[in-house]
Amino acid sequence: MNWQQTTRTYGNEEAVLRLVEDNTSLSNRLIAQQVVFFQSIVRMTLAANQMSAYHLHHVQLFQPEDYLIRRMFSTWFLLQSATDSAFAASVFFMDTAYFTREGTFENPL
Repeated sequence: MNWQQTTRTYGNEEAVLRLVEDNTSLSNRLIAQQVVFFQSIVRMTLAANQMSAYHLHHVQLFQPEDYLIRRMFSTWFLLQSATDSAFAASVFFMDTAYFTREGTFENPL
């Protein structure tokens, strides 16, 4: 490796950002391998541009038996809400899943 491959330069940053723009699912390791830089250069470049690496996780498809469990939860939730009017406000729901042509993914926190 020469010194340009181990330091952050405008050309290095552009190469990293171009790869991320073309394929947002690349990991730091794969980006570093493709541009022949250290992973630390890739991480610093992404951080300087207010980006960070994340990992995609496939979400499990619902099975027929899952619907009964979801219905039981919904019934329980409605009963709790009927008993305590502040109950629903104390529950934190979150859905980080998103859908693409390649499948359904969940973005971990």
